[in-house]
Amino acid sequence: MRIKELQIEGFAALSGEIVPLDAPLTVVAGPNEAGKSTIHRFIRSLLYGFANRGQPAERAEPVRGGRHGGRLVLTDGEKEWQLERYGDAPNRRGGPVVTLRDEEGRESLLTQAELERLWLGGVSEKLFRQLFAVTLDELHELRTLQGEEVGNYLYHAGIAGGASLTSAIKTVSAELDKLYKPKGELPELNRLLAALKEEEAELRQSRKGIGPYNEAVMELEEADRELRAAEGRLPDLRQEAAVARGAANARAEWLRSEALRLEEAELAQELPDPQAEPLPEFAAVKWEALVAGREADRERLNAAAEERSRLHTARRLLSWSEELVRRLPELEALEARRETVAARKEERGELAADIRLLDESLVSMLGRLSPEWEEAELQTFASLPERERARQLLSALEEAESRLEQTEGELRRLERQQQELLEEEEAEQDGAQAQRLAVRGPAPGGPELLPLGKEALLSAWNELEDARRRWERAAWELRLATGPSETSDDASGNEPELGRRGRKSVSGRMTVSGAHLTALLAALLAIAAIVLPLASGMPAGEAAGYYVLAACLAVFALWNARPRAGKAPAGRSDSPELGRRLAEAREAARDSERRLAEAAAKLFAGQERLASRLVSDAAGDAFWRQTRDAVQERIQRLEREEREREAHLDRERERDLRRSALRRERERLEREAGDGRSRSEAARNGWLAWLRERRLSAALPPELLPELFQLAEQALQALRQRTRAQERAAQLRAGEEAFAAEAARLFAACPPPAAAGGDALLAVKLLHADALRQMGIAAEAGRLDERLQTAASAFEAAGAAAATSEAAVRGALDAAGEADEAAYERRLRVDERRRLLRRERREAELRLAAGRDASALAELQERLSRADEAALAQELAHAEQALGDAERQRAELLERRGRLAQQLERLRAEAETDDRVVSIEEKRAELDRLAERYAVLALCGELIRRTKTVFEEDKQPLVLHRASRYFEILTAGAYVRIIAPGDSAVLFAETVDRKPIDSSFLSRGTREQLYLALRFALAGATSPEQELPLLLDDLFVHFDESRLRQAATVLSEVSAERQVILFTCHEHTARVMAESVPGAALVRLPARAAALAGAGYPSP
Repeated sequence: MRIKELQIEGFAALSGEIVPLDAPLTVVAGPNEAGKSTIHRFIRSLLYGFANRGQPAERAEPVRGGRHGGRLVLTDGEKEWQLERYGDAPNRRGGPVVTLRDEEGRESLLTQAELERLWLGGVSEKLFRQLFAVTLDELHELRTLQGEEVGNYLYHAGIAGGASLTSAIKTVSAELDKLYKPKGELPELNRLLAALKEEEAELRQSRKGIGPYNEAVMELEEADRELRAAEGRLPDLRQEAAVARGAANARAEWLRSEALRLEEAELAQELPDPQAEPLPEFAAVKWEALVAGREADRERLNAAAEERSRLHTARRLLSWSEELVRRLPELEALEARRETVAARKEERGELAADIRLLDESLVSMLGRLSPEWEEAELQTFASLPERERARQLLSALEEAESRLEQTEGELRRLERQQQELLEEEEAEQDGAQAQRLAVRGPAPGGPELLPLGKEALLSAWNELEDARRRWERAAWELRLATGPSETSDDASGNEPELGRRGRKSVSGRMTVSGAHLTALLAALLAIAAIVLPLASGMPAGEAAGYYVLAACLAVFALWNARPRAGKAPAGRSDSPELGRRLAEAREAARDSERRLAEAAAKLFAGQERLASRLVSDAAGDAFWRQTRDAVQERIQRLEREEREREAHLDRERERDLRRSALRRERERLEREAGDGRSRSEAARNGWLAWLRERRLSAALPPELLPELFQLAEQALQALRQRTRAQERAAQLRAGEEAFAAEAARLFAACPPPAAAGGDALLAVKLLHADALRQMGIAAEAGRLDERLQTAASAFEAAGAAAATSEAAVRGALDAAGEADEAAYERRLRVDERRRLLRRERREAELRLAAGRDASALAELQERLSRADEAALAQELAHAEQALGDAERQRAELLERRGRLAQQLERLRAEAETDDRVVSIEEKRAELDRLAERYAVLALCGELIRRTKTVFEEDKQPLVLHRASRYFEILTAGAYVRIIAPGDSAVLFAETVDRKPIDSSFLSRGTREQLYLALRFALAGATSPEQELPLLLDDLFVHFDESRLRQAATVLSEVSAERQVILFTCHEHTARVMAESVPGAALVRLPARAAALAGAGYPSP
């Protein structure tokens, strides 16, 4: 259902208004008090009825006329219908309330229930207000989303029977609360347990004796006797107290009545006849009316006389010309044509000026085109074939010059490329020379190597490395052959220098002998065997094996490290063999040192000094590392140079190819340039021939040809304009001459004023104005004559009315018997006061007599006349004291009797032991039954709750799915989901990183976005069969520009499903919505604040 149009006959300050709403989204914009909320209430009232008269603001009776109500033009996509409802129509309960009319005029009366079922999708008024007619205040009320109808859609739209599940949970909880509460008193189990406990206690206290029962019976009989005596005295005491109280309360009224009676008597003494009754109450009003009527009649008489005199004077001053009035139709005809003739005359003058300007412009343009041209050449030149021929010549010339210029540009580009190739080749040669010099030089901080090639350098280095290893092996063997006895020989200085160098080098590498090394290794393994179990937390059984192994290794290390005394004699006994081995080792050392020097000579420039450094003490290893680094650096340089050389050859081949291609391209372009110059020269010769043929200057550049044709076209246009202007001037001149002839015939009968100065147009204007003035004077004279007759009649009527009023005043004085008006008015004032005093005294006497008969009234008046106020108060105090004592005694006796009766009942009940036992057993059986029912209900409730929780966790309702999608769009993806637990009234918003946030902690604008998304989703769920329109009353006042555009995106989607009507007083909101939503319509309302304030009606 869509609302196409509103027809408001009368509603609040709106009357006779038609508001079009035929758009998916209609923005109703206007200032405050323009009527937006009034239209909102009008739609709601026509759909669901007007409020009663006890709510005037909601009912909105029309204040500017019109019938209360109007019509809605509805459409269902195929037909249009008119829904009509009025507030003054009779409305019976259950009867028709609206009239529905189709396109053919057929009417049908519908009840409210039928209207909701057929057109409103079964949506009630309460649900419509909550979801479809939303204001900013209702948007913030989350509890409106938790009503019985809306809650079912919000929390259970995705569960079949979800509302029944919630109802079942509530029913089970209510039943459990009825059965038992931990600290309750009203539930059945609580009451049953308390009664059972009390009866068991009473059972234990029963059967303790019957003696107190007889004593209680005697006391109860004594209390009854005293109570009857006290109740017999109470009526008399109450009567006496009531009489005393009435006298004390009535004293003030009695005194006032007496005072009023005395004052009335004094006023009557002021009158001439004190016994005369007061005049009637209406006498004063009648007198004032008579006096006022007499004064009004006198004023009307004076006004009529003045009016008649004034009209006589004005009529005598009027005079006019009959001839000029008779000629008025002819003057009006000329006057009607005068402005046209004047305009044509002015136009003819302008045309003459235009013709002169066109002549000058035409001469100027012909001179600019060619000094030899006339109008004939101009018309020939501007023809279409001529333009096409010129365009072809110009196009051929431009094409030839463009191709020639392009070819010459390509030649210049080739020259630049060839120059770049030369510069690149020179720069590469300079870089290669510098690199070759850098490769040949020594490494920084390293030894100077011979300038060898890569292969020779690698061979020399490998030879040097082999000689170094052989020398180290010879030095090691020399050290082993020397043994422990070499110490004394070293001290004697018999060992040559080579042996000392070898021992020192080997001693730096071997700090212990083989036996000591074995002992040390065994000791280390023993320590590891002990530490490993401790560090890993190994059990004692497994660690025992490690400890045994450690002990064995320790014993082996001690045995191997013991001093060996037996070796010395053996060494001394083998001294010839030891000398031979030592001599061979020294000879091998000298040979390896010689070979090392020879290998160094192949690699280093100063080989003697460098070879000695290779076998020196501590510096030998450092120099060896420097030599190795220098050789590796030289090899890397050589490899880099080889790669650069190969790359240089590749670049050189590529440059040769590019030079060949550039040379061929240059030859081709030079040929094309020659052909282009020939074509350009031929095209320019054709252009010059065309200029000579058209008598144009040979110096005319080709690029000015479009401007030349444009100038020729302008000249032709000026020529045509001049011809049209000359023809129009001739027509205007003929019209002026005809007007002048008719004016001359009229001037013969009615001469024009001298101020015309011979100008026919001015003369017609002056004569027409004078004729109109004379005609007005004649008409005024006629009107004055009619008014004189009316004034005479009015004067006579006013005289008669004044005489009648005077007679009526005199008659009133005579009837009252007063001589003049002053005495009559004084009599009226005194009688008015006497009537007031009588009325007040009568009221006082009625209050005294109220509730009393004649005898009681006489007794009261007698008591009031004989006793003063103090005596009456004392009598009242005595009576109330006696009554109070009697009532307290009665209350005490009643309490005593009730206590004794309760005691007797208790004593009697205590004797009924058997009945109490039966009652206790019955209560225990009932307790077992209720406990079993409580357990069953608790189990059912828990099962239902768990089932519902599992379903809600697995499948979110469809409504919340849609609301989450709307909420994600509104927040630009900051929040992706809305979570609404079915058993809680709390809403959660889930962020992008899946964190739920309670809606109460969101900002105000975000909460409004959340509530808006929920309502949009619920609107689709509550009325799926009938798409009811959404009425949004200024919901975006707290939205900034970004949020407003996000809301426009959602409204665009919602308006595609159902009609949306947005009311706003903010211009930027209306503009953004109208621009952002496709197909949106903007309806602006004017301000109505003045009309509302004048009618006293609250703002819409």
